[in-house]
Amino acid sequence: MCGYCGCQDLDAIAELTAERDVVVTLSGQVGRALLAGDLDLAAVGVRTIVAVLRLRTAIRGRALFPDEHRQIERALAESADGTPSDPFWPRRLEQTLVVLRARLSAAQSEQADAARARRSPVRR
Repeated sequence: MCGYCGCQDLDAIAELTAERDVVVTLSGQVGRALLAGDLDLAAVGVRTIVAVLRLRTAIRGRALFPDEHRQIERALAESADGTPSDPFWPRRLEQTLVVLRARLSAAQSEQADAARARRSPVRR
């Protein structure tokens, strides 16, 4: 998001940006917890990410990006009831966070492009 075109003035873009910022911050915290070996803290962070993304994934993710959505949903769901005991969970989670951040950035760019297109006068 550039911050120059005025698209942040649109409520939908501002909400999407705020949500993305929260998820990116949380994913960074989860990543640091994984690096520190604190899997319990990572699992708590994942559950917080799931809560933030619940509405977005219900509306957008399943319809527009089904493969990525399924990968993200599967990995995040593993910690729904606590810290997974699978020794490969931290690596799957790291990979999923990379995909999640990329998808959020792409979605934000798509929204900004659409907002700019609606605000730009038609040139002939």
